[in-house]
Amino acid sequence: MLRPKLNRLLLASTGALIFLSTSTRSVEITPFRITGIETELTLAYFFDEYVSTDNANNKNNSYRSGNTFQEELDILIHSYIYHPNFVLLDFGGGPVFLQNSYDSDLVNHSTNEQFFNFHAKANILKEKNYPFTLYYDRNFSSSSAATQDRMLLERSRYGIDFSLKNPFVMAPLLDIRMSSQQTDGSSIQRKVDEASDQASVVLSVDLGPNGDGSIGYYWLKEQSSSGSYGLPIAPTSRTTNTLDIQAEHTFGENRQILFNNFFTYKKQDSRPSMEEISYRPSINWTHAENLTSYYRYTFRDWTTEQTDSQSNQLNLGVSYYPFDKRLHISAAAKAQNYQADAYNQDYLNGSLSLSYLQEFNLFNIRYSTNWAVDRTDRQAASDQAQIFSEHHILNNTTPAALSRSYVITGSVKISNLPSTQVYVENIDYRLIVSGDTTSIQRIPTGNIVDGEEVQVDYSYETGGTAVFTSINQRYRIDLNRGQYIRAFAQYHNIERSLDEGSPTLPLNSSKSTKVGFNFDLPFWDEWSFGGRSELERYEDEIVPYDSTQYGLYVQMPTPLNGRLRIFADRELVDRDGSPEDTDLTRWGIRYNASPWRRSTMSINVIDEEDTGGTKLRSNTSASLRFDWKIRQLKVTANARYNSNSIGDSDRERTRFDISISRRF
Repeated sequence: MLRPKLNRLLLASTGALIFLSTSTRSVEITPFRITGIETELTLAYFFDEYVSTDNANNKNNSYRSGNTFQEELDILIHSYIYHPNFVLLDFGGGPVFLQNSYDSDLVNHSTNEQFFNFHAKANILKEKNYPFTLYYDRNFSSSSAATQDRMLLERSRYGIDFSLKNPFVMAPLLDIRMSSQQTDGSSIQRKVDEASDQASVVLSVDLGPNGDGSIGYYWLKEQSSSGSYGLPIAPTSRTTNTLDIQAEHTFGENRQILFNNFFTYKKQDSRPSMEEISYRPSINWTHAENLTSYYRYTFRDWTTEQTDSQSNQLNLGVSYYPFDKRLHISAAAKAQNYQADAYNQDYLNGSLSLSYLQEFNLFNIRYSTNWAVDRTDRQAASDQAQIFSEHHILNNTTPAALSRSYVITGSVKISNLPSTQVYVENIDYRLIVSGDTTSIQRIPTGNIVDGEEVQVDYSYETGGTAVFTSINQRYRIDLNRGQYIRAFAQYHNIERSLDEGSPTLPLNSSKSTKVGFNFDLPFWDEWSFGGRSELERYEDEIVPYDSTQYGLYVQMPTPLNGRLRIFADRELVDRDGSPEDTDLTRWGIRYNASPWRRSTMSINVIDEEDTGGTKLRSNTSASLRFDWKIRQLKVTANARYNSNSIGDSDRERTRFDISISRRF
């Protein structure tokens, strides 16, 4: 009995020795070892200037400009402690030198600043079932944000990530993350001062061979004193707690039924304060290759500072292809109950859609139609309802329509995302009312940065108590000649009839007739020529209109391996009884080339002018970008010019930056 046990022990010991010797043969076990060093030297120059003219608000011309020279050396060291699977360590950093000069119509100054970037990241036991990561990063940079605004930013971020993995599939069972971040910076238009702390715990749950799920808790605390220099800044703080529970199951021999459940609880203490519970189960069923259906229910209950609301919604649908994907039949039903302080509403809808593709030798024709009937029962307790924190991105001077009709214009309040500043009507933005639609339009000389996302609070008219039925019909025919020629014609009719009640707003039946034509024709030696045209007549009880759109383009090859595209567009909208029409002319140039090996260049110019509204609106933008990379040397240059104007308010912006970096 002793010898067999001894043999098994010797065999196991020999196998362990072989495993250890093969696993460590290529990696030296040592207290500390450097495995590589990366070095990058960057030289950069940034220029940013804008000039504002605002005769509408009796303001004198103003200007601001900034210049920055930046020299940066970054060294990153790759290493490990004892073994790469024990502690894998990356650390490094380097000095950053900034020479800034600032000039404006009010003040000018210059500074010389020195900073030090530092990066450190330790992956500990990364091949084990319980790996964790520690990191710290402090970075000084000059970057362009999504708002088209170049910022000098200082970011500090540190945190820890920990996972507990399933030993059989190495998938996370428990994931814990904690981090903290501080961001400070400035541009010639605004300043950034933000801090955030966040933590999350996510537990993955095995629900059997055909199911899995997760439970996640997320905590986020945000503080901000960011904003434009032109308005007072009121610091804000917000804490958000979120609980997410998800579960997914598949059923059937071929796993043809997918059942999902989502539960969310969210509480936010400000900007705005809100408490929300939602539950969203859904089933997607593949009955056959050509037959599918879905079943979805959504429950949502939310409370804000001023309102309590609850919504229950059920959606059912089926999709069927009888043969060869040419004929498609789909049907859907929807039932919704909405309850709020201002009004309660029940909504029922049923729809049927048909689509048929007929193929010929030279072209294809698709016939499609949709019929829908819905019934709305609205019981109004108030003449007005409120919307909080509706988000919109304001680009150039393009109007952005609010989501609700019949907005009370005096109730509109627009603020930046951290809610540190409230923007002023007719200085930062203007409201455009056309029929039942209200839009917000950025004023170039105001404090809203081009491309900024804002949040809007407002009230709107509920429309009174009413029960009405809508019959919706749409008929469309599409003709396609491959990818070269496309044409369509469409008729859309919505007929609404009052069943009972006394609505305070029109039910607004409507009728639309639309035709369009597109073509893209390639010809001699990679040249192509194309265009589009679309006509629409829209009739309703509020603001009927006629719309005409057309455009042309030509694309051609050029020297330096380039491609040039020249285009022009026109858009005309004549709204009956409204002074806010559209008479837009747009033209542009796009050029892409590769002047020599490993280099790219792009030029874009767009100019547009709209003379149809009560105030003339124009935008001009031009940009040039050049990139060249040879071995470890990289050169990047950008030049941009923008001009936005509304009426007597105009702002011109000129930016240029170039950076040269070399890796060692």
